[in-house]
Amino acid sequence: MKKLVGPLLKRRPELAYGRRMVFLRPLTHYLCGAYFISGFYGQYFSIVALVDQLFDGGGEHPLLNRTIHNKALEKHVDESWLEDRNRASEEVSDIIEQDLLPAVVGVTEPRDHLDSPTFPLTGARSWSERAFSACYYGDFDAAQEWADKCADKDEPVVIRENLLDLADDDLKFHPSVEGRCIYLSRLLRHDRNAVIPLLHEWEMHKVRKLKLEKYWQPTPFPCEQ
Repeated sequence: MKKLVGPLLKRRPELAYGRRMVFLRPLTHYLCGAYFISGFYGQYFSIVALVDQLFDGGGEHPLLNRTIHNKALEKHVDESWLEDRNRASEEVSDIIEQDLLPAVVGVTEPRDHLDSPTFPLTGARSWSERAFSACYYGDFDAAQEWADKCADKDEPVVIRENLLDLADDDLKFHPSVEGRCIYLSRLLRHDRNAVIPLLHEWEMHKVRKLKLEKYWQPTPFPCEQ
C-alpha cells in the first residue's frame, strides 16, 4: 500500500503513510486522510476518507463510521490493479488526492464536521462524539447531556453490553466508545476539573495505540487557552 501511494507522498510532503492510512501531518486533535480496507475474498480493496477524533480514547484502529456511511467517500479498486502496478499507483494516488482528501483536509476541530451532511453519523456514535466535542470547547453542561444518553439504562447498546455494571477502571479505556462515554458521564457529574486532563490522556493513549507518536504534536484544547 505504501508503494501504491508513493507518487502522492512525493508531491504532497504534508502527507504521511502508516497503519494502512495516508494522513495529514502533524497530528493534533484529529486524524484525517484515507484508509485502506482489504477485500475479504481477493486482492481488491477499498479506500475510504477518514475523519477521526484522537481525543476519544480509542484503540488500535481509527473510527471509520463517520465517513464510511457516505458512499461518495468510499472508492473501490478491483484486482486489475495487479496488472500494471505503476499505473495503479498513479490512479490510487489520484483517487486519494482528488476524491477523498478534499472532503477532510479542512477538518481540524468539531465545528468543522459535527453537523455536516458530508460526514453522517447517527445513534450512540453521534452522542459520544458530541459529548467529547462539547468537552473540547469546555461546554461541560452540553457534554453532560450527550454523555448521559450513552449512560441511559434504557438504551439497547447499554443493555446489550451491560456497560453500566462495569467499574470506572474498566470503562476508562473500554474498547467501545459507548463505554468510554459512560465513564465521561460519571466524571462530569463528580469532577469536571478532571475532564480536560482526561482528553489529553485519551489522546496520548490513542496515538500510542495507533503507533503514530512521531507525527503527533500535543496541543492545548481551546478551553485551556
